[in-house]
Amino acid sequence: MNAVGKMLIVLQLCLSLLFICFAGAAYSLQNKWRDDFTDADAQVKSLQANLEEAISQREEDVLAAEKLLNAAQTSRDTTEEELRSAILKAESAEKLLADERQARNKAIAETERAVAESEARLAETVAHRQEIQTRGVQLARQLAEIREKDSQVLELNQKVNAYRQSEERHLAENVRMKELLRVNKIDPAERVAGSVLEPVEKVDGYVVGRLQSRSRTQEFVKINIGSDDTIQEGMIVHVFRRDRFVCDVRVSLVESDSSVGIVVASSRRYNIQEGDRVTTKL
Repeated sequence: MNAVGKMLIVLQLCLSLLFICFAGAAYSLQNKWRDDFTDADAQVKSLQANLEEAISQREEDVLAAEKLLNAAQTSRDTTEEELRSAILKAESAEKLLADERQARNKAIAETERAVAESEARLAETVAHRQEIQTRGVQLARQLAEIREKDSQVLELNQKVNAYRQSEERHLAENVRMKELLRVNKIDPAERVAGSVLEPVEKVDGYVVGRLQSRSRTQEFVKINIGSDDTIQEGMIVHVFRRDRFVCDVRVSLVESDSSVGIVVASSRRYNIQEGDRVTTKL
């Protein structure tokens, strides 16, 4: 084998290496370098065809072989330049691949952080729902209490209306009695000797309600003892809170199990409260 054949074999080996490098680059960057790979493959096939033609003519024309050798050397230099370019492109591709891997790892980390935040928000949402349910139960309980208070207020308003009607009735009766006394030429402000209320045994009770007149000049008190307990109209009862004297109350309306009286303003020491003790004797 002469030198030309060896050089052609070396050239063929270089072209094969070039083909392998192009194949590796095409494998790493399939989509980007597909067209380049096709062009390189066409060039390799063309060079192989030229090489076969040169081998068939090597014994016929040495001068043509030398020219082909020169052309091959020129092509080798070009191929080496292309190889260096391919190596640079491969390094760039590796760098891009490393950047892509780094971006992928960053995206994975961000995804994991987003998943953790989503789980935390889900737990917070569950806690908020439980709190909302608890608030709903409390609201329902409060609404029930409000309805109960409304019922109590309505009942108290009814009692207040009843007390006001009773007050108006007693005031009208008082006016009628004063007019009757004046008709009979009796001064209402003058004391009249008459029968004294029969003494009664000591009876104790409690204040169960209080109400002021519309003019706020008189205060009415309801106690839980009545005619069944020997309470009579005009009787004076005494109100205590523990051991402290509060005031006197003059009974003006008596029922079987309760009574209504007017606070004697001159005897008041404290304001009456529900639950204060009432007694007929000190």
